[in-house]
Amino acid sequence: MEDGPGQAERVEQTTQGEAGYLGVKVISSKTDDSLDANAEAARWEESSTIEFTHARIGTASEVHFAQLGAHIEQGQHTLVVGGTRARRAALSAVLLGNTELLLSGVVRAPRAHRGVASVSMGRPYVRSGSSLWDLLVFPHDKAQSQRRGVEERHLSELLRFLGFESLLHRVADDWARVVDWAKVLDRRERAALALCRLLYHAPPFALVDNDALAALLPAQVHQVFGAANLHHVTIIVMADADPFDASPPTSSSSSATLLADSVASVDPAAPSGYVASIGEFSRALRLRGNGGWEFCSFGYASRAAFDVHTQRRWVWARDAHVGREMRSRLQRRTSTLSQCSTTERRWLVTPEFPLSPSADRSASPMSRRQSSRVVSPALTARSS
Repeated sequence: MEDGPGQAERVEQTTQGEAGYLGVKVISSKTDDSLDANAEAARWEESSTIEFTHARIGTASEVHFAQLGAHIEQGQHTLVVGGTRARRAALSAVLLGNTELLLSGVVRAPRAHRGVASVSMGRPYVRSGSSLWDLLVFPHDKAQSQRRGVEERHLSELLRFLGFESLLHRVADDWARVVDWAKVLDRRERAALALCRLLYHAPPFALVDNDALAALLPAQVHQVFGAANLHHVTIIVMADADPFDASPPTSSSSSATLLADSVASVDPAAPSGYVASIGEFSRALRLRGNGGWEFCSFGYASRAAFDVHTQRRWVWARDAHVGREMRSRLQRRTSTLSQCSTTERRWLVTPEFPLSPSADRSASPMSRRQSSRVVSPALTARSS
């Protein structure tokens, strides 16, 4: 998704530069917590995208963000890195609708719960006497999920796609079985549960603590982003370490490789977290001291992870889509054969054979098949 005219104007009006040694373009920035004479009164507006305009966020005694200006569209996965946990929590609170921390300026974002959801590493809420079905669709219940067209096989496919089958093993494949989940879930399964709920509800934006991603295997993190792209969920990851503060590269490498290496160099012993899918991100909000910040683009900055104007493809509907496409191909194939003469049909349905008669006939049938291709005469309209 290309940046809109408004975004292009903001880039031209602000200072552009290089951050670190990874070719990161600074879209807008603020280095201190000084007041802006043109700041507007605090206002929170509903929107389909996330936008901060001269937003001053904090409390009477401490300013977390001074005149924050950033614009995140759907499909632009974003990193919020550096700073303290309190600053990242304040930003999350404002996006979730807490206007008490908005001192001045304008914040535009979708409504909380349906438009913006939050996933942290804390223990997810579990109702006593819940089945796995109720657990995955909370706060919905089984009846509500069925009204949305979600069945048992759909949830099974979601768990399989994400690599979270261990949750299903906990109930021995019995969706109605009640388990004391608070006692049996380990750290990774708690993160898996929270992310499954997120992908089931599929809000436009999701605030995800990197600790939740760090509890997963790298392959599972990759699948989470794959499912988020299919479900049209834009992920904003909150992380401690700033991956862009790195030493200059010593050899020519791709930006994604350098970025992954720099993240690993921050703390080699730390879990990977979002690093497994660093190529999915295109925006970063870097938190600086004294309420300062930098909003940057990097990687494939002009490419969105998904096109919001296309229809969502749910994880559990992928096989049905493939089946429909295969049936369509077979129908076209049948139509083609019906228009061919008997000889042409023989050519079309004959198995592959080597092009050259001098092919090595001592080779195995598999190797001969791999070194051959179908040869058929040009199709001509059958004469009447």
